[in-house]
Amino acid sequence: MKISDIANLLVNHIKDPLTSTKEYKERHDICKACPEYRKFKNFDTHYCNDCNCVIELKGRVRYFKCPQNKWPKLD
Repeated sequence: MKISDIANLLVNHIKDPLTSTKEYKERHDICKACPEYRKFKNFDTHYCNDCNCVIELKGRVRYFKCPQNKWPKLD
């Protein structure tokens, strides 16, 4: 990742950092149908076995992307 990419992510994150409830639900539903979807033991949270992210967190941030390009692109 280039420095300019990181700078763009930061600027966009500051302007409009979070997904809407509808966008988040759509992302989470896509993850639940994916074979990489896993549940942490002893926690009510889930992670992606491909990128090891916590889905409940990553799905909320507008400019994060699915490593398998399964999430729809957001404006």
